[in-house]
Amino acid sequence: MSDLMSEKITIVEDLFKSREPVPEMKAIYFISPTAKCVEAFIADFKTKPKYKAAYVYFTDYCPDELFNNMKLYCAKYIRVCKEINMSFMPQEAQVFTCDNPGAFQSIYSPNSQDKMNTLETMADQLVSLCATLDEYPGVRYKKDANMENAKTLAELVDDKLAKHYELDDSGKKKVIPLLIKE
Repeated sequence: MSDLMSEKITIVEDLFKSREPVPEMKAIYFISPTAKCVEAFIADFKTKPKYKAAYVYFTDYCPDELFNNMKLYCAKYIRVCKEINMSFMPQEAQVFTCDNPGAFQSIYSPNSQDKMNTLETMADQLVSLCATLDEYPGVRYKKDANMENAKTLAELVDDKLAKHYELDDSGKKKVIPLLIKE
């Protein structure tokens, strides 16, 4: 908190809790690109704006539909809108986590209805990590009949990496492999 205060950030509030308007102040929004977060952001500006201006930072890629909703209702208040590729949690210099404690049950439970969404989220998080490190690894996994989840995750990551780097001038895969194991 003291680091924030030294940068003249005086208030940190939860997006989903009731907040008093402070129309003379600018607000920094650090949010996930989800419908719930974007709807809460829009609610801050749709009728009577709570803040003078908004600086919006998404933890990952924001889908066009959500971005267009923001633009429709809040464009004149948004000063900055950036995707910063931080949908993972650094633990140490060489260690990270996706911070998704329910993933194991979602993927391996025989009754899971959410397996594919969980694998998609994990793929997005891995691509976010690769983008932050500016790496475009070759994705590898062990081909085995019992490794269907690893195969699915590897294919999702490979597809998402290709989309992420298709606009990159170099567009070449690095020598570093990304291994997916179950």
